[in-house]
Amino acid sequence: MFCSRSNTAAEARTTTLNEELGQVEYIFSDKTGTLTQNIMIFNKCSINSHAYGEEQHMAVISIKEKWMNVRVGDIIKLENNQFVAADLLLLSSSEPHGLCYIETAELDGETNMKVRQSLSVTSELGDPNNLARFDGEVVCEPPNNKLDRFCGTLYWKDCKYPLSNQNMLLRGCVLRNTETCYGLVIFAGPDTKLMQNSGRTKFKRTSIDRLMNTLVLWIFGFLVCMGVILAIGNAVWEKEVGALFQSFLPWDPPVDNFLFSAFLSFWSYVIILNTVVPISLYVSVEVIRLGHSYFINWDRRMFCSRSNTAAEARTTTLNEELGQVEYIFSDKTGTLTQNIMIFNKCSINSHAYGEEKTLQVQPLDFSAWNPLADRDFCFYDQSLLEAVMVGEPAVHEFFRVLSLCHTVMSEEKSEGELLYKAQSPDEGALVTAARNFGFVFRSRTPCTVTTQELGKAVTYTLLAILDFNNIRKRMSVIVRNPEGRIRLYCKGADTVLFERLHSCSHELMNITSDHLNVSVFFLGFVYFVYVINHLIMLTCLSLDNCPISVPVSCVPVCRLL
Repeated sequence: MFCSRSNTAAEARTTTLNEELGQVEYIFSDKTGTLTQNIMIFNKCSINSHAYGEEQHMAVISIKEKWMNVRVGDIIKLENNQFVAADLLLLSSSEPHGLCYIETAELDGETNMKVRQSLSVTSELGDPNNLARFDGEVVCEPPNNKLDRFCGTLYWKDCKYPLSNQNMLLRGCVLRNTETCYGLVIFAGPDTKLMQNSGRTKFKRTSIDRLMNTLVLWIFGFLVCMGVILAIGNAVWEKEVGALFQSFLPWDPPVDNFLFSAFLSFWSYVIILNTVVPISLYVSVEVIRLGHSYFINWDRRMFCSRSNTAAEARTTTLNEELGQVEYIFSDKTGTLTQNIMIFNKCSINSHAYGEEKTLQVQPLDFSAWNPLADRDFCFYDQSLLEAVMVGEPAVHEFFRVLSLCHTVMSEEKSEGELLYKAQSPDEGALVTAARNFGFVFRSRTPCTVTTQELGKAVTYTLLAILDFNNIRKRMSVIVRNPEGRIRLYCKGADTVLFERLHSCSHELMNITSDHLNVSVFFLGFVYFVYVINHLIMLTCLSLDNCPISVPVSCVPVCRLL
């Protein structure tokens, strides 16, 4: 059980590991590729990494292989819901324009889907015959643990193409909503980013476990001290008094002096006094923990009637761990909610729109004038729809930025039936709101974005996308409209965008800030601010079906998209 490659020995992190392994009778490998993958290996595929400086040439063959046999330069065929076996360069997929969708929960804990796209020059290599003729060479950075960064270059057909993290499928990801895709192995085995981030796991103990271990060590130390004191007393007695009885009560044959007699007495006293060590304390505490876990399972207040699911304590130490929680840190959505966002209110050019859901107010009917409207979308303020119909410029620009500044992918299953695939629920809610108010996002390509604005098809040339990150705290797109004008649309945190406003927008900024502050009193609200040509536009999303009751002061007011 020793790995010579990593110079690591097996380590038992629990005392019951041997018993648990002894109870394992069967190991099942699922058919979706957990232990095997459909691997297609073609010739003339090479990888030059600064860490290796070597080339690998393979013959044309198609086999079904285990993960451990994946090598750099192999071309792997992935199917829907399969795990990615190595760090791959996406070559092509069954989706248009070489797109594919992945889930990175094993890497960063996020369950929302992310989009990856192959290079336009390799997106047409979906046919195995074309893949067999692929003779590209990849020069990339050495293995590292940066999950959000990749730098490399593809040399193919006397041209070079830059590679980024958007072209990579990392090991541990799961392919979603994509029938098939092909990827070139860049890093395999311990060189993958997932393995580079894995370190020595720390065995977690509760505070009671640490307290009991400390007490047992002190008690054991007290036992050793008692044994030493008694052994010293035995040695003194044997030397001063016991020697007088040697004529009629001699020592046993192995004992030839008083020091050896004291040594044997030490262990005798340790055995006699071993009952002071509370070994049964561990058993008693474990029984109590088991009872507490059953109380959690039986708690009717933790029963979800919608899904008919009761709480389940998967570890006996759960009660102790929950009792030690002092602070709860939550992001804008998903951690304390069901990850559902609904477009509820907005503030456009100092005008607030949106009404609360009541029995007297009926939701607007968008299907009467918009055949592409989402039937599940609900909005209760007629004034916003009237502003769209009369052609108010600020309102049109507001919904135009919602339909353009995003990373949502659109799929049209049938005529007029659109399905949006968003990386986050807030983006899906915003694009769906624009869709119902007449600014429908239809499709995108690597170079264009097609929308339908009030029944008229409009295609924008996509010049650049500046993705959201924790430093910029905003997302921007640069597009050219059909009239030839270049526009920059930006959305992000209000604190960041307010700093970039013109001084003449100070009054408008104050009014919008008042709208934002008033909305703070509604529980579970998240705020987003959009800036277009010095117009501040506030969108308010409500968290639907919040499963727990949280005081208003505990709800984080996140203004990030």
